[in-house]
Amino acid sequence: MNQALYLYAITEARPRYRVNQHGLEGGTPFCLECGELAAVVSPRDGDGPVPLNIDLALRHEAVVEELSRELATLPVRFGTLVRDEAVLADLLSSRADACKEALDRVRGHVELGLLALSGEEEPPTSQPPGSGREYLLGRLQEERRLDARRSRAQLEFATLFDVVRALAVDSTLRISPTRKLLLSAAFLVDRERVDAFAREVRRLQEEHGSLSFVCTGPWPAYSFVGEVLSAVTLGTEDEASRRPVRPRRPRLRSETSSKKADSYV
Repeated sequence: MNQALYLYAITEARPRYRVNQHGLEGGTPFCLECGELAAVVSPRDGDGPVPLNIDLALRHEAVVEELSRELATLPVRFGTLVRDEAVLADLLSSRADACKEALDRVRGHVELGLLALSGEEEPPTSQPPGSGREYLLGRLQEERRLDARRSRAQLEFATLFDVVRALAVDSTLRISPTRKLLLSAAFLVDRERVDAFAREVRRLQEEHGSLSFVCTGPWPAYSFVGEVLSAVTLGTEDEASRRPVRPRRPRLRSETSSKKADSYV
């Protein structure tokens, strides 16, 4: 049976550093050094896709979070496999400068998530349409209503986003005009400013009752290493476009998310 390497993260090399967490499927994580970088991996029998389940996802997260507490860390998405040490060393060598730059960027920082939820009451459910025309008109009205919600959320959240962004070194924003979730954002925040960030979100919540905020984290900086790790760990553009799995347990307030992805280099 072929044996592959399961990849958890890219870190800065630290001689004699040992990972205390158990790895996936009984594998013992270890650091494979390549110059100033190290890849944290564990051996895995077989080269088939890694099954996605909550136990394996949380095991992956436990390893990455331990690393993030101790070292500057570029977390790799769940399910990433590399054929062998030689392939991994070549991949790291080819992107060494970009990885080191990204490690400098995330060193001492964590990711915090912020969701903006609508405080508006949903309109009563309408009666089933009696014809195709009524159905299409109903759909059009719903789209217009969602567009209006998007516009209101953008206007109201724009100022609020700038306020909390001032506490971060980087950020991302995604507009999600669903029935409840209007916007989601991620912020790269100095560890020492996490409490200040949470206080600012609570203050904004008190001042803006039309929106409800959910603040999550701190997490490893998954949202701020994507381009670098896509170049390091992925073989095709189709694979690189998949979203990372971030098996997240809430910290600041209650909210969770999990997405499926796997790759083989």
